[in-house]
Amino acid sequence: MASAVVLLLIPVAVLVGGSQFREFLNFGAGVLSLVSLSCSVIWGLFAQDRIFLNTRQRIVGQAVHRTTAVASIAFLLLHITTKVALGHTRLIAAIIPFSLGVTGIAGLIGLGSLAGLLMVFVGVTGALRSNFATPAPVAARWRAMHMLAYPAWCAALIH
Repeated sequence: MASAVVLLLIPVAVLVGGSQFREFLNFGAGVLSLVSLSCSVIWGLFAQDRIFLNTRQRIVGQAVHRTTAVASIAFLLLHITTKVALGHTRLIAAIIPFSLGVTGIAGLIGLGSLAGLLMVFVGVTGALRSNFATPAPVAARWRAMHMLAYPAWCAALIH
């Protein structure tokens, strides 16, 4: 409930806030989302290592991975809300990848919305991981779905 209220207040803060605040949100939210996503991908790779890490270190790595993943999605929502509130893009472009076109700025926005959808999908599969824990073929499907974080990161980087 509190998250919904915050999401509704962000456009108001963007429009009413000072120009420096708007410029920070306009640029900074997307950068923070990309940095958080990059950290999440790196920590996800790090946390699965069983050769050099003991169990405690892997658990800490998984916690950092999950925290940075949640931060990346939160900053993503802030980025989308800011861009729509400032009129830099339309909401449909944020929801449906490449709905504005595939070339130029529209193509880059399409890559961003594709990355965002993949990020949310990977976040949902991460939250539902316990449902995919066993048997082994089901766990392999979860791993395959969770690996969509890599193309999400690439698309976000190009965006």
